[in-house]
Amino acid sequence: ALAAGLPVVAPAAGGPATYVEDGVTGVLADTSSPGAVAEGLRRALVLAGDADARPRRARALVEERFTVQAMAGALAGIYAGVVEPAAP
Repeated sequence: ALAAGLPVVAPAAGGPATYVEDGVTGVLADTSSPGAVAEGLRRALVLAGDADARPRRARALVEERFTVQAMAGALAGIYAGVVEPAAP
């Protein structure tokens, strides 16, 4: 949804909270509460109807951090820092 420029409703706990900007690219909600999820959906619909640059921000976030190329680059940096253990 972010790649399409659509706001998302995501769990407030865990991984999604690291990449969904609440009230900007989506809504973070307590997914254990049906009322909170319903409110999150309502807020997401409001965001979807907002004509400012939010959809472009969501797409830019995906392109910057979550394309195959971006993820490969991030992993390459991690792998480059790994040192092989010394031979016995």
